[in-house]
Amino acid sequence: MQSDIISKTDSVYNTLKDDILNVRIVPNYPLKIKWLQEKYSFGMTPIREALSRLEKDYLVILVPNKGYYTASTSLKEFLEIFNARNIIKLQLIKESLQFGDINWETQIVAKHYLFAKEAMPDKDDYDKWLRAHDAFTDALLSAHKSPWLFRFYVQLTEHVRRQGRALFKMRPAGVAHDFSFAALKSSSLRSLYTIDIYTEIKNAALNRDIESIICLIEECTQLFTLAYNEIQKS
Repeated sequence: MQSDIISKTDSVYNTLKDDILNVRIVPNYPLKIKWLQEKYSFGMTPIREALSRLEKDYLVILVPNKGYYTASTSLKEFLEIFNARNIIKLQLIKESLQFGDINWETQIVAKHYLFAKEAMPDKDDYDKWLRAHDAFTDALLSAHKSPWLFRFYVQLTEHVRRQGRALFKMRPAGVAHDFSFAALKSSSLRSLYTIDIYTEIKNAALNRDIESIICLIEECTQLFTLAYNEIQKS
């Protein structure tokens, strides 16, 4: 019986987490038990257990006397999480530059080649682009020697993606929500989602040039901020 409850809790947790990360459930949304039961067809006990776990992941908050809500999002919070992830990412890259061998270099070149084939994403193939991006990044970090730091990096990446999706989807009324339209309106977004900056990162990694990588990652952060402001004004 206990294992059955755990299995159901895992199922609710994974389903809810996926919907929250992908902003199918928007930020600050009340997660009423009855609504969740009707939506996901699970019992009260596994739902409560799943919500408790999601609270520990900082994806859900418990408001006294009101119940659970999905966590909020904001540009300020997005940049804070993005910068925190960059600190960890740079440490993992430094280790990879120190310990990476010829196999590491080969993987970076191969994943960059596949990444470059995706070029500029539109509304329909953005997820495919994202998978290629993540494969390239995983190759870049793969020679690290800090598994705990990498776990934190993965968790922060999930939050960065959620914040970014929310900022993009929840723009004011009258602002187009189509990704390809936004890319046309924002030169910063086009720069961020083309291969050029990642080619520079690849070359810097192969040259073991950490200073250039630091500058390029800072440039990515600036592009995210500029893109958001450009889209807001479009």
